[in-house]
Amino acid sequence: MYKFIICLVLLSVSGKTFSQDFKARICKDCTYSEAKEIAKKLKPKLVCQQVGRNPNPVFGSEEQCYSTTNKVLVVNQATREIFGFYNEHSNQGTPRYNMSNTLRDMSSYPTAVDTLINDVLDTYAQLDEIAAQVTADFNQGTMPSSTEKLKFNTYSTANTTNATCDNAPEAKAMNAMLDGRNMANVQNRAQEYARQKKLDTRSFHKTRFTGVNFGVSAGGVSVGGTWEYIPANRTVIQNFTLNTDVPVNYPRNQVAYELSLDSAGFIGIELNKNATILDGISLVVLKQVNFSVSQISNCLAELFDKKFAKSISSPGGGAIGTPAGSGSAPLGWGNIPVVRGGGRLGTSGGGGTCTHHYYDHHGNPIASIQGACP
Repeated sequence: MYKFIICLVLLSVSGKTFSQDFKARICKDCTYSEAKEIAKKLKPKLVCQQVGRNPNPVFGSEEQCYSTTNKVLVVNQATREIFGFYNEHSNQGTPRYNMSNTLRDMSSYPTAVDTLINDVLDTYAQLDEIAAQVTADFNQGTMPSSTEKLKFNTYSTANTTNATCDNAPEAKAMNAMLDGRNMANVQNRAQEYARQKKLDTRSFHKTRFTGVNFGVSAGGVSVGGTWEYIPANRTVIQNFTLNTDVPVNYPRNQVAYELSLDSAGFIGIELNKNATILDGISLVVLKQVNFSVSQISNCLAELFDKKFAKSISSPGGGAIGTPAGSGSAPLGWGNIPVVRGGGRLGTSGGGGTCTHHYYDHHGNPIASIQGACP
C-alpha cells in the first residue's frame, strides 16, 4: 500500500567497499515470531526471461527466473530491538514454478544499521512531540487564525438555519480546512518547534520522513521502509467539538494535518483525509460513499453547496445542467440546492432523487450527496 525503497546489494569490483540497502518495517511491540510473519510478506520480485521451447508442450516456452534477496529489518518500537531476515528465492535461474520463497535469520548486520534505526525512531518521536504541541496550542486557543477563533459559544443542531449554521462545528471545521492561512500557521508553528528542538537530518546522507514512510542512509548503508501500523500522534488535530457548549453526543468535526520532515530539516504538511472529519464522516468516506441529505446535517449540505463547484445527475444517471464555474453554486449553476426548504427532498419539476457531485478547486471529486432534483 505504501511505497518504499527497493533493496539491492551492490558490491564493488574490488570488494573493498560496498553499499547495503535494507527494507524496514517498524512494529508497535512485536515478538520474534510476529516479526518473522511481517518479514515473510516482503517477497522479492521475480524477473523472468524466455530461453527457448520446452519439449513438454504443457509448459510451453522454458524460462529462467531470478530475484534479488531482500534484506529485511523488523524493528520493535517499544524495545528498539531489531530482527533481521533474508527473504529470498531458491533455485535461481530456473522456471518460476521451480523456485521456492524462503526466509532465514540474519546473523549480523553493519553497526551503521543500529545508528540509523535509532535516529529514525528519535526523529519520529520528536515529530510526535511537535504534533502534540501544536494540537495543544489549538485546544488552548493560542494558535493564530485568519478567519476565526477556535473557541466558540454557540452551536447548531442538525436543523439549523443559514444564520446559525456559521457557528456550527462543521462550518468551523470546513472553513479551517479550506483556509490556506490556517494550514500555513500550523506549518509555521511546527517549524518553530522543530527549530527549538534542533530537529534536522544533516547527520544523514539522504532522508525522507512522512507520516508512515521513511528512507535514510549513511556510512554505506541505506534503510527504507514504513510503519507496520499508523501512529495517530503524528498528526496535528484541530478539533471543533471540544467546547463545553457543544453537546457530548455531537458528531465529531475536526481538521487533521500530517507532518513530515525533509533532508534539510524543513517540516512538510499535508491534509490527512482519513482523520479530517465533517459531521462525523471522514473526507475519505465522503468521497467513496453516496450519502443522502437525510444522513447528514442540513448545515453540512448547505456548506457543500456554498463552498464547492458541483454537477447534478438525474436518477437515470444523465447530467442536468452545465457547471457555471467554481464558487457559483448553488444558483449560478442553474440548479437547485441539495436540500429543499425544511430539509426535504424536492418533488417539483422532475421530482425524485438526484445526485449532487461536488468538486474541489482542482476539479477532483470530493463528495456525492443524494438530494433534491430540479
